[in-house]
Amino acid sequence: MIRNYKYGKRSERVKKSTSYSMQQVCNRAMFIANSRKLHCPDFGLSRGFSTAEEQYELFKKGRDNNGQIVFSGLVVTHCDGYEKLSTHQSRNAIDFFPIGDNGKADYSDLAIMYVTTCFMEAASDLGYLIDWGGSFKSISDGCHIELTKIY
Repeated sequence: MIRNYKYGKRSERVKKSTSYSMQQVCNRAMFIANSRKLHCPDFGLSRGFSTAEEQYELFKKGRDNNGQIVFSGLVVTHCDGYEKLSTHQSRNAIDFFPIGDNGKADYSDLAIMYVTTCFMEAASDLGYLIDWGGSFKSISDGCHIELTKIY
């Protein structure tokens, strides 16, 4: 059965803040997800382009005023937005959230993997290479996808 789920207004704004290539991947991922209702939950987009200031605010999480890590579990990025840029600043990254049957975000490993698979297949179909945040060695970010090579 083919479903007709669409991105909400917020997700559309997030998508439009990214590069044309990333928008193509997002559209294709949604198409793939819609063709696999039993294998992929609905999902939305929570973060696209970030300014240096927005990136720095994320960088400060889990750190003291000198930038030293004080709460390692709260550290969400090693990119400060100024000296070390994030792919969100290049408009080539997106954060997503799977939506469970109850209409709320579902961050279970299985839900994240199903959505990630849709993004990976979408990128492959379009001739792009992507990295998945769940495979990052220093900080795992399972709901993060970034384009690494655009043909």
